[in-house]
Amino acid sequence: MKLSFLPPQPFVSVLLRRGALLWLGVRALMTLVALLGSLHAEPPPLRELLLLPPLAVVPVTLGVEWLDLRRRNEDLLLANLGVGPARLLPLLLLPPLLLEAAVTALVRW
Repeated sequence: MKLSFLPPQPFVSVLLRRGALLWLGVRALMTLVALLGSLHAEPPPLRELLLLPPLAVVPVTLGVEWLDLRRRNEDLLLANLGVGPARLLPLLLLPPLLLEAAVTALVRW
């Protein structure tokens, strides 16, 4: 069954994989910044560092994903294939939202 709202299949797997890797990088960088921000005080436990607000991590990851698409001119290629930003947004949001939900569920469990 063909899902017409998705980009062509090779792009879907690449975008999901790249989104997960970019989320990992953004998450590690934001955790490092939170840890370095508490150098003058007692360092917070790992559990608190892992519970960074998803409202900060997801938009930053989305911005990095979009910049990566622009850098590679893939947004123009996908636009020429009929896949605009409105159809790309759910695909770009999927990896960071799912991974943030998984981390939050595992840490709070």
